[in-house]
Amino acid sequence: MCLEDRFLLALYKNGGSFKLTDIADNISITENAVLSIIHRIEVTYPEYLLIQSNSSGQLVAANNDKEKEVRDFLSGGGFTAINEQEFREYYKKELDQYTKLQNLKNTIKQHAWIKWAAGLGFSLGSGFALFKFLHAQKK
Repeated sequence: MCLEDRFLLALYKNGGSFKLTDIADNISITENAVLSIIHRIEVTYPEYLLIQSNSSGQLVAANNDKEKEVRDFLSGGGFTAINEQEFREYYKKELDQYTKLQNLKNTIKQHAWIKWAAGLGFSLGSGFALFKFLHAQKK
């Protein structure tokens, strides 16, 4: 289970408002990690969190109106499923790029004999021309 899912579970399980440090301690991560998690959740599902600021700092609370929706989301895989899908897409893209590179390398290897033959022909031709030139100089 990823941290975003653990965060939502802890938040919705305990209910109420929490200081960021308290929720961070509850799931054993740093306050900066909590801010990162909150940002990720706010980008994709902003309705799942209620964030308030007061004199003692920021408070985060569960949106009780969305509790059933959050539980359904988490039971369907939650952010863990999203992360796995993103990883599969990234891995497929990397594999496609690697395959294209390998195909290019194979094509170059297949046509390397042409370069070798051209180089040999050029060398033999240059040698023959040099021989003729030197032979003509002696006469």
